[in-house]
Amino acid sequence: MLYDGDRVHSVVSSHDGGFTFTGIRPGIYELHFYRSRFFKEHAHGYRIQSGLFANYPPISLEECPAGNCDPSVRKKEIVICE
Repeated sequence: MLYDGDRVHSVVSSHDGGFTFTGIRPGIYELHFYRSRFFKEHAHGYRIQSGLFANYPPISLEECPAGNCDPSVRKKEIVICE
């Protein structure tokens, strides 16, 4: 977990991928997700407010083809705007 670009917390997920952060100060955070044989994922804009419980939607990790996690081989999603 990053706050203003600085690493402030780190956790290991449970067997089902769930994780919890406790004792963090209010602010907007960025999360980085890593798992062996999967592409890294980054998510930002997680707003934490004092006294509130925050539950966010799941983040999915994409498995690297044949264990090759070079970002240049990652599938690209094309969005067509009309």
